[in-house]
Amino acid sequence: MRRMCRTNDACACSSRHPRRRCISVGTRQGFFVYSCEPFARSFQDAAGGIGLAEMLFSSSLIVLVGAGEQPAFSPRRLRVWNTKTSAAICDLNFVTAVLGVQLNRQRLVVVLEKKIYIFDINSMQVLNTLDTSSNPKALCVLSPADNGYLAFPAGGVAGEIVLYDAINLSVLNAVQAHRGMPVALAMNATGTFGKKRATFRRGSYPATIYSVAFNPTSTLLCCSSDTGTVHIFSLTGLESAVTGSYSLSPMLGPVTRLEPKAATTKAMLSSYLPSSVTRIAEGARDFAYV
Repeated sequence: MRRMCRTNDACACSSRHPRRRCISVGTRQGFFVYSCEPFARSFQDAAGGIGLAEMLFSSSLIVLVGAGEQPAFSPRRLRVWNTKTSAAICDLNFVTAVLGVQLNRQRLVVVLEKKIYIFDINSMQVLNTLDTSSNPKALCVLSPADNGYLAFPAGGVAGEIVLYDAINLSVLNAVQAHRGMPVALAMNATGTFGKKRATFRRGSYPATIYSVAFNPTSTLLCCSSDTGTVHIFSLTGLESAVTGSYSLSPMLGPVTRLEPKAATTKAMLSSYLPSSVTRIAEGARDFAYV
């Protein structure tokens, strides 16, 4: 998962390895790779300003995009770097700035503002180019699993997400995922999808979500926002959310949910209330935040 730094400090971006083993960080001075267990710096290179740094799992390959502060590190150039040999494997140049990069063992996905390029990661040959609507946040997520599912916002329809097969190069589905334009996307470790599972609400006041992420077993979902807090939601027991009670986690025990009668009353009241009010009442709350 990629995270752009929102401050004016030396950090330009950070990215977590899909299996939570490593973190890569791009800065104005270069890039760093940290191992998580135990936490330690495993590699660093002070070559220049880096705007994007994405690792291929826990291998020695890392994809770099310049921050544009030096001519040699243009944001329109993508470089595949080998940390073992400290040498570039190949460079890819684009007409406009590279805003996002996703990769797994079979595909490299490069996100521009209005295009998505799909490459074979072994040959680095472009396989397909997808035209998109304006996507300045580079919203796009590639499954780390072998299925190669790719998700990105659809053009022209607010809240619609396109699900694309990056292996067979075909559109799988389009999902109405939100009422408004999405600001963050995440896919679990196995790339499962198909139907709406839940709606969550992080608070009563408006906030800008910066990132969302699943845990490795897809039982928890967390999100960060401009309020400086991280909220954690449970994904267990969703099928029985209106039948009585379910356990958010083994440590917290049962939590009472809406009984069928209460759910019916809520639905009846919602029909009389403005949509702006009913939206506040919808969605399960977090069980923890920091």
